[in-house]
Amino acid sequence: AYKVQFKRIQDSAYTDRPEALCREDAMRLEVPPECPTSFELSGLVMGVLYNVRVLTRNANDAGYRDIGRVVTAVPIFKPSSPAVNPRVLELSTSSVTLAFDPPSGID
Repeated sequence: AYKVQFKRIQDSAYTDRPEALCREDAMRLEVPPECPTSFELSGLVMGVLYNVRVLTRNANDAGYRDIGRVVTAVPIFKPSSPAVNPRVLELSTSSVTLAFDPPSGID
């Protein structure tokens, strides 16, 4: 069995993701069910640093154990399209000032 947990880097406690859980009762079957080996965390805040970890447990174990590796990641926004209407506002021998309209999907 395993479960995925995450937390903001400044927080002390991890949060379980119930949908990222391969349950131990399913692991006791003669033919194990299909348990995903990847998981997409949703609902994270763009630009916030998160720690993500996987905890495992076998049928003989009383609790979950950390596998010893924590991944740190920052969610980023990938626009649905490139910037619109790029244009040069000012140009000099040492600088350029550009402007553009944001792509769709950005608040």
